[in-house]
Amino acid sequence: QAPLSSSAQRAAMVYSLLHIALGAAAVGVVSSARAGNIGAPTGGRLSIVVDAGSSGTRGYLFRLPSCEARVQVDYLGDGPSLSNFSHRPERAKEAVEPQLELATTLVAPSDWASLTTSVFGTAGMRLTPLSTQKAIYDGIRRGALGLGALQARTISGREEGIFALISVNYLARRLRPSLRAASESLMGVLDLGGSSVQVVVPPVVRVGERLPPKLGRQHTVVRSLAGLGMDRMRQRTYRWLLGRAEPGQRSIPNPCAFSGDPSDEWHGTGNATACEAAIRDVFAAECVDGRGVDASGRRPSASECLGVEPVPVPFGLLGAARFFLVSNFVTVILFGSWVLERGLGPQALGLDQGLPGTVTIHELRAAAEAVCATPWASLRSARDPKAGHSLTPPEEVPHRCFELSYVVALLAGVLGFNEAA
Repeated sequence: QAPLSSSAQRAAMVYSLLHIALGAAAVGVVSSARAGNIGAPTGGRLSIVVDAGSSGTRGYLFRLPSCEARVQVDYLGDGPSLSNFSHRPERAKEAVEPQLELATTLVAPSDWASLTTSVFGTAGMRLTPLSTQKAIYDGIRRGALGLGALQARTISGREEGIFALISVNYLARRLRPSLRAASESLMGVLDLGGSSVQVVVPPVVRVGERLPPKLGRQHTVVRSLAGLGMDRMRQRTYRWLLGRAEPGQRSIPNPCAFSGDPSDEWHGTGNATACEAAIRDVFAAECVDGRGVDASGRRPSASECLGVEPVPVPFGLLGAARFFLVSNFVTVILFGSWVLERGLGPQALGLDQGLPGTVTIHELRAAAEAVCATPWASLRSARDPKAGHSLTPPEEVPHRCFELSYVVALLAGVLGFNEAA
């Protein structure tokens, strides 16, 4: 089970999780970014963290306390993805320059020398050749504006997962700024990005115990699944569907697109069950010599294809939510809930008021079936920048049927979660 927030607080909480999932890891982390060497803040300080994700860069200015006061955060804005500069690395500073310039207006010049700045590339950069990464980071260093110490590098999938674990438990008040546990149990993290998926199972801790000594592999499980991000899997699935077209066939049925969604290559049928099956077929076809079945004719499961063992469940009360869904998991699910609440399409049994605060895979699958069956014409309000869902821009609406179906396929078929729990 994974929690969203209550209806009244949901949008604000999601916004925080969406934009601070990596950045809030600056709490006691910036000075020693490698997981396992994370230390608690020794005094109040200022730090800039730029989360350079596959879909764009987002900058934050953190005022880190010297006591147990709450961390203060200023959002510095966003910019293009660093991987966009692969063919012009000398201009990579353009991705972060406006954010750093804004920081200079928020920090007294006398504090610039002590300011630390970290630009962390994630999955999109991990898929970029090392020589190109170096050229991009060199381009960033040339535009750093002299704001104190600067590190610009690509973090590992494990580091990204550790940062997410720290940030969401801090936001949920289960972890103090000193990185001491404020709760008897920490929450796990499921983070769906554009290029990769991070799964983090926290260690068992006691109230008041420091977290850093338990962030090693012996105590904290982190799984970083490269290539399974939402955008990359949509592209792979659509290529697979188009590849099944008969010679001369001008338009193929696409169950992952809304019925009536205009496209030159397919016609949407809005069938979440068939879409989920197609996603699983993509996994099977890619792992068994392209045939989709093994030597005995058996179709392997997605988790078998990817070599992913079922995710262990974090310690906590029986029946309580154990994982926070962050990033794309949340924006996609909240869009589905928004459609259900407004009755734009068929109703899912028991979900006419939207998805509950703690959601199961069974409920997500029912929501996906109802949302995907919504005619494209009925989603006119969703495509209106003023009337649509605040976390789904108009250009993202056509993808939401696939994305809801993919969330279900990922949680149940790849990560092996109990569908009723």
